[in-house]
Amino acid sequence: MDSKQLLRAWAKEQTEKKKRREPGVILRYRSRPRHEDEILCHNSSLGYGSFRYFVCVRGDEWKRCPCGWRPELGPHYASPEVVEYVKRKQERDDDLRQVAAHG
Repeated sequence: MDSKQLLRAWAKEQTEKKKRREPGVILRYRSRPRHEDEILCHNSSLGYGSFRYFVCVRGDEWKRCPCGWRPELGPHYASPEVVEYVKRKQERDDDLRQVAAHG
C-alpha cells in the first residue's frame, strides 16, 4: 500500500468509528458537546505545545482535567498523561507559593 492508500484506509476507519460512536473517538474539533454521551476534551495543558480542544464520545481513555481551562463550559477531560502533568504542575506551584509566603 502506498501512503495515499494508507491515508484513505485510516480516514475510512475513523469515519466508521464515528458512525458507531465508540468510546474515546474524537467527533469534531473546536466545538461544544451536543449530546449526553459527548465530553469536551483537550490535548495538552495550557502553555505547552499546540493546544487543541475537541468533542469525544465518553470513555475510559479520558480523565477529568483539573487545569481550570474555561470553567464556564463545565467539566472537561484530557488524557491521563496530561491530567498527571497538570496535577504535578499545580503541586509544584503550590510549593513555590508556600516558600514565597514564608520566605
